[in-house]
Amino acid sequence: MTITKKKLIRIKMLPGAPKSDYRMSNFNFAFVSSPEAGRQQATKCTICREYVNRAVMSSVTKVSVEHHKPGKYPEIDMEKLRLLIIHDPEDLKAFKTRLFNGKAILNLLEGINGWKPSTITTVKHENYNNVWLITGPKEWMSQPQTLSIATWMLRLAAYNGPIDVDNYKNFESNLKNLLNENCNSSDVSNYLIKGWNRIYPFIKYHDEIFEGMDLETAWKHTNTHTFMVRSGFFTFTDGKPTYSEAAVAAQERFKAVCEKYFEKEK
Repeated sequence: MTITKKKLIRIKMLPGAPKSDYRMSNFNFAFVSSPEAGRQQATKCTICREYVNRAVMSSVTKVSVEHHKPGKYPEIDMEKLRLLIIHDPEDLKAFKTRLFNGKAILNLLEGINGWKPSTITTVKHENYNNVWLITGPKEWMSQPQTLSIATWMLRLAAYNGPIDVDNYKNFESNLKNLLNENCNSSDVSNYLIKGWNRIYPFIKYHDEIFEGMDLETAWKHTNTHTFMVRSGFFTFTDGKPTYSEAAVAAQERFKAVCEKYFEKEK
């Protein structure tokens, strides 16, 4: 019996990007356009999650930034998460195990509200060697803070996983264990302490927190730099999203939701 090898999805390189011959030693993010738009890389590669948010803001508001240039680069699909992970790790097998665990974390979170489950697949890129495509529900793209959680979980697992996803109690327990281990990863030492116990109420009451906010409102800003540094999940938990009045109002609803949630958990 002849076994036909499944062909990998092919991703076209970013328009105007130079051909790359060097190793991608860091964990990089980039968006890719929809199949209807040619599955072309739509943003420059970046290791920074803040730049990921800013690139989406650029695609929605048509404000040109370093990593995305409306009109020159393909539009980012806002109806689905279409996120490339680009990395040439020392131990490819171990990295893939942890990265796929990151996708499983997204699935665990998606299950809280019945969002469609994300998938992950290895793809063939015109410009890079080791590339994976995360395809997920539009809810991840609906708000900067929600996208911030998705990119955080993927990178957290890729560097510190695998993390138990049998159920949410085990998952949360594993997050607390990472804190106790004094992990050197910034995703743990700088961020996990701020938001490990607020992920569940954020996802569970997502529609209530962001009630009435469409994409234009969600990604609107008064200052590009302020948006970049204040649009993430951690500013939502431990700061002030001063890039827009709508975001400040949503944060107040999030605080109220958390108060009710933690009071009930006592």
